[in-house]
Amino acid sequence: MQDNSPNTRLQVAKSKIGDAEIFQIVEVRIGYQLIGLLPEATPDFLQAIEWMAPPDVFDDYSLRASSQCFIIRINDRILVVDTCVGMTKL
Repeated sequence: MQDNSPNTRLQVAKSKIGDAEIFQIVEVRIGYQLIGLLPEATPDFLQAIEWMAPPDVFDDYSLRASSQCFIIRINDRILVVDTCVGMTKL
């Protein structure tokens, strides 16, 4: 299983689409905690799904997920898209 513990630094990825600069900010990796929400999502179950393959899951078919937000800058405007998981952390 990959190291996706919540005790890592924020990860930021930057990309550009047309005039938009997009910053993906990963707050915490939560794949290892999703098994509590989706107990039937075992590696064997995920491997049986044809389209469920790396990089959408880890090589051992454990879940890959993160709590993240996106900051989008277009000219003089800045948008924040928060894809959070709610008021509390998992």
